[in-house]
Amino acid sequence: MNKLFYFSFALLFLATVVSCGKKQGSSSDALPTPKKRFILPEVPAMLMSDSDKQVFLALHYFDKFNFKDTTQIHLPDVAEAGLVNFIALLQKVPGQVRDSATVLAFQKASVVSRMYVYFWKTLDRYLDDPNSPIRNEDSYISVCQSIVKLPKVDEVVTSNATFKLRQALKNRTGMLAANFQITLESGKRMKMSDLKGKYTLLFFYEPDCHTCIQAKAFMRQSGYLNSLIMNSIVTVLAFYPQDDKQVWLQRLPDCAPCWVNGYDPEGYFTEKQPYDLRAFPTFYLL
Repeated sequence: MNKLFYFSFALLFLATVVSCGKKQGSSSDALPTPKKRFILPEVPAMLMSDSDKQVFLALHYFDKFNFKDTTQIHLPDVAEAGLVNFIALLQKVPGQVRDSATVLAFQKASVVSRMYVYFWKTLDRYLDDPNSPIRNEDSYISVCQSIVKLPKVDEVVTSNATFKLRQALKNRTGMLAANFQITLESGKRMKMSDLKGKYTLLFFYEPDCHTCIQAKAFMRQSGYLNSLIMNSIVTVLAFYPQDDKQVWLQRLPDCAPCWVNGYDPEGYFTEKQPYDLRAFPTFYLL
């Protein structure tokens, strides 16, 4: 702040001295400072199809971006808007291209640590936040993998990306879901794999979570879901992944009797984190 003040003062002083020695032109003669904007690379004219153009843009997206100009971090219309559009573009190209484009982006950003950290924090927020409208697990895994593969630029970023990559890779579509123990109100214990039914709707919740309470009410009133339960097509497992039995019992009447209702008195979920639970409620259809 002081450096900026002194620099501005020096310019003002210089302008005053010059104006005293020689008459200057009117202020209207001064050229306006060009507004910074995110510049995309020019797509070669030989690329005709949309898919080819998208692949080119993804792999060359940051060719004209000045990574050394960290003032762009504070200009949402430049760096942030550029990254948001990059996210949208990644979802239009094949997975291999997406992964390569992400690695290239972080390779370029690594020349300036501050910009590298900014890229990570912004992509982490948009791609991993459960409330983000453009959250995308595949793109987020690609981001984390890029950071883990590349030489370390920031220890905290690498550590965070390593942990979040491990979490994001758990229980993905097509994988065998992690099995775990359920303790019922009676004290009886069972495994999730013991549940009957063609499908299991795994419902993680917190008893006092307002959105969870609304979700439970909606599920109880759903004629379609109740029909699937009655016909043994779907089994609902409503699971509180913590060990506070008193809190769990107080809100247990919110759950339907036809559901399997359990909690985790042993603290297994807190210790092992078999599922990536970033928000409640969280649903898995198994």
